[in-house]
Amino acid sequence: MSAVALLDAYIKDLNDCISNGNVQSIYDPNALATDIATRVISEISTDDYGHKVCAILFTELYGHFYRKSTVYSTAVYLHYKEHLLTNCCSFILRGKHARAKCAALEVMFAIFDTDKSKLDTVVLNVEDLFNKYIEMAVLPVTALPQTVKGRVLELLGIIAMHYPEIAAPQINAIKRWCLTSLNDHLIDQKSTSLELAASALKTFKLILNSPKLRIDPDSEEGEKLYSAVVTSLKLPEGVSRYALQMAALSIIQNNVQLFSDHLLSDYKTLYTRIQIFCEHQNRMLSRLGYGALESLLKQIAVVLSQSNNNDSNKNVFLVCNIKYFVEHFHKLLDEKDVVESFRKNSVAIRGIGYFLKVSKNFLDNAQINTLMQLLVKKSDWFYSESNSETYRVLGHLPSFIQAYTHFAKEFDTIPLEMFISIQKISEVFIVSFARMPIYNRRPGIIAMKELFQMLYVKGEGVLRNFLDTFFNKAMVCTCIDIELPGQEKQHSYVDLLYFWKSILTDTIENPDIDIEYDESDEDVIMIDFNTNINENETKLKDVMCDCFMDTVLHIIKMLNLDLKKVGQEENEAVEDEVLYVMSGSLQPVNPKDFILFQNLVEFWCLLLKDMENTRLTEWFYITGSSLVNQSLQKPLVSGFYRMIAQLMVIIERQRYFRGFKDILHASHPTQDQIEKSKSNAYNTYLVLHGYMKDILHKSQQFKDELLASCLHLILSYPIEFFDLTELVVPLKTALHFGISYSPLAVAALATLEKLEDPEYKLDTNANFLSSVLPSINEYLIVKVNVNQETRGDINEPKKRFKIRSASQRQYTVNRSDMSSDEVGVTDNAYTSLEELQLQMMRYLGRLGAKSKQLLQSGEVRDDLISWDPKKHLKIDIPFPNAKAEVSMGEMLPRVCTLAESSPDRHIKIAACELLHSLVLVMIGNSAFQAKDTRNARNSRYHDLYLRVFPVMLKLAIDVDQVARDMFRLLNAQIIHWLTNNAQYENPETIALLEVCLEAACDTNAGLRDYGADCVQEFTKWSIKQSSSKLKNNPMNMKSLLKRLYNFMANPNSSKRFGASLVFNRIYRLFREEESLIEEYTLEILGQLFFSLKLSES
Repeated sequence: MSAVALLDAYIKDLNDCISNGNVQSIYDPNALATDIATRVISEISTDDYGHKVCAILFTELYGHFYRKSTVYSTAVYLHYKEHLLTNCCSFILRGKHARAKCAALEVMFAIFDTDKSKLDTVVLNVEDLFNKYIEMAVLPVTALPQTVKGRVLELLGIIAMHYPEIAAPQINAIKRWCLTSLNDHLIDQKSTSLELAASALKTFKLILNSPKLRIDPDSEEGEKLYSAVVTSLKLPEGVSRYALQMAALSIIQNNVQLFSDHLLSDYKTLYTRIQIFCEHQNRMLSRLGYGALESLLKQIAVVLSQSNNNDSNKNVFLVCNIKYFVEHFHKLLDEKDVVESFRKNSVAIRGIGYFLKVSKNFLDNAQINTLMQLLVKKSDWFYSESNSETYRVLGHLPSFIQAYTHFAKEFDTIPLEMFISIQKISEVFIVSFARMPIYNRRPGIIAMKELFQMLYVKGEGVLRNFLDTFFNKAMVCTCIDIELPGQEKQHSYVDLLYFWKSILTDTIENPDIDIEYDESDEDVIMIDFNTNINENETKLKDVMCDCFMDTVLHIIKMLNLDLKKVGQEENEAVEDEVLYVMSGSLQPVNPKDFILFQNLVEFWCLLLKDMENTRLTEWFYITGSSLVNQSLQKPLVSGFYRMIAQLMVIIERQRYFRGFKDILHASHPTQDQIEKSKSNAYNTYLVLHGYMKDILHKSQQFKDELLASCLHLILSYPIEFFDLTELVVPLKTALHFGISYSPLAVAALATLEKLEDPEYKLDTNANFLSSVLPSINEYLIVKVNVNQETRGDINEPKKRFKIRSASQRQYTVNRSDMSSDEVGVTDNAYTSLEELQLQMMRYLGRLGAKSKQLLQSGEVRDDLISWDPKKHLKIDIPFPNAKAEVSMGEMLPRVCTLAESSPDRHIKIAACELLHSLVLVMIGNSAFQAKDTRNARNSRYHDLYLRVFPVMLKLAIDVDQVARDMFRLLNAQIIHWLTNNAQYENPETIALLEVCLEAACDTNAGLRDYGADCVQEFTKWSIKQSSSKLKNNPMNMKSLLKRLYNFMANPNSSKRFGASLVFNRIYRLFREEESLIEEYTLEILGQLFFSLKLSES
């Protein structure tokens, strides 16, 4: 049964267990509740939450239990919010067990923490709820357990953080309760409820997150909070839970400036205690320790730099502070270069970077140079071959880069050794980016942006010198494929796309202050997200945009994208690439370079659409002309068409070519048009205009990916380059192939919508619409079942599921707060049939009365006429008690239509399989048909063959790989079978031959190419299967050449071109047969000369 039905059965069983007190039930209530929770979280699709699951969970019949859950969607939340809050409040106020109350409070956390849930809580009466829980917080221990009271305080803190105007009147009372709890349970130790103390610290942390509810550092509250935090940093022996210590470290990490007055006097105590947490075996505690330690060192450096240097006594104190830290860091850096001591080294590297600015006033040049040499030595070891476990310390890289940046900032001119170290450690970062834990990526990018800003301040030339090397390395890393441990090989650009978007577009938004990390990650080091934005950031982005575009064009020129014939030597040239690509006999000279280029193209298309940089307009001419030249030199490389298409999308978005089409065709241009024609933008337009016209004609010779790429390019910016009549064929072709490849359908539909935009003032007349709109029919005649649900075996046994562990749940929660780019998820280029149908219906609605052209194609529906009026095609279906004879001739036209043009892939594949089976039935029945004469005569399926064979050839070049593989093999088998004919001009053999020849003369490049292949196969097997008497003169060759002569003399150029293509295919077979050469050579030569004469005229 389905997952939803099984869930309903489980809830009924649970209801039977607990509603009537049925203690003798065969089911365990706890196990059932676990199974229900697991199924809801893991097995139910998101679409079913609002439709079915919540309706089951929240009904009165099954609403006797409640468990910690997640709010799945806004619609579900809005529909069931009253029921949800009523149940939660009921459990909190009247529940018997503290665990049940805490579970209900967890749900309240999920609702009111809008940063994570993204819910609109305006519809709730937050003020009444806040006042209700304020009253609950003062209840005695007998009425409210301390663990529940702590969770209530946290809920009040969450509401105060998100609704400070509601909490403001009571905020002093909340802080007083928290301080009282900390004093009683932590400082005076009148009682020892560490959970309540931890909740009090978490509440303070939440309050401090709100800018409207700050605490005065000099107030009594600030002093008491500092005392509680310092006390919490004492780690007793035998403690297994660290909620209190984590809360204290989190406060220091995010709000250490609140304790600035105490840092100079208590620096040793704080530093020593926090350092213990850094080396703790608990990973979460260790990460928070490093984050707190880094914040502490930065703030101490700030306090020291702001101190008054005129007071000699104070200077002595400052020198002691600085000397303590510098000596300590020096000692740590002198330790052996091994991974085990690297955590200590990392603390020293950060500390030296942060303290250099203030220590310059107290250290001489020799001491500073010594520190620099130590940093260079450590960085040399880090990226050297002797460090075989670099991956274990990748979490420290962001802080290292920031520390080296702070160190180098204090020099007027960056020393060469330091510059090289920064360069190499940056390269380690970019090379390891895809392998780096996800939560290290954002800090690392922020550190890199701060490094770029520092280098720009040192001089634009310094930054360009750095970026030339760094971007080249980064781009190579972006284009390669990597293989991670335990995973398949994947593209690096998927992960590195986030890096490029962050440094080339907008600045990174600051993350939430309270970030929890998955325990499966490596060492995660917190970094200062509050990086000052340089005033010259716009100029900095321009420099980075220049270096990026230059790097991309440079890498493209470095790649070897040449092609060669199969079996050809690398240094031999290909004479006619277009001819060879039609025969499928080309392969890359350097496959690795093609893989790099393919990844570069995918990355370019993903990045450029989101790259909003005004500097990009100045690169349109350079980039466009460079890519056009490369494309003209290598016309069979589809990546260039895709790159130019994406560039054209950006150009259209900025209306860069607006009005240039009128200037080009103006016989008497105005003064304004003359001025525009002198601009660089018009020069860019002229370069691309001729290229686009050339691609429009070349696309008729291409197939498959080349054709799709050319269509994308043509439809990317159609208004300023083509007339309506020129767009008819590309639009029809795109809609035809869009049935199986939806991006082409989306591009075609977008073009049609642009043509109807009143801004362009185009007249889409009846002739244009009647040519294009009928292609939309195939998308609209298929019904999509949106709510179809996947069903399993009806006899599926009940399974016992294990609920996810805490680390697995935390993993999901952490990543739900991150963007798709950050976790390496790219947008899906495919659009569902349902969405396409909706867009098409909207487009037809905007057409109004013009939409009647949808039915005026002028073509007769071939699938409405029976191909077998005498019902020759029958199949027997054996039932247990009878044999049913079913006539398939009447259904065959519709089967062929669905196989060829159904947008629903399931229907398409089923129709292809049925057609495949029916063809085998016809061939098999014909094989055993008795012949009463030696003369050739039509079989009973002859009329069907004439209809079915063309469909089979089209399916052999279909976009869908299943249909292509299925019918390519079947067509080859049929050619082998029908060329073994005993009579001259056998009707079935001639029917197949004529269909193949017509396909070879088609305007569709793919069908033309495949038709020529079929004729080549026909020739090969006709010669191979000739009898001994006809060995010297195969009779099928005479039939072939007779029809080939007619095509060579045909006034239609496509017929003559198809005949030439066929002869080029069969020439190698023809020249091996001496009898054929003697009899037909002069005839063929005469016909070819005549065909050539017709072409010249």
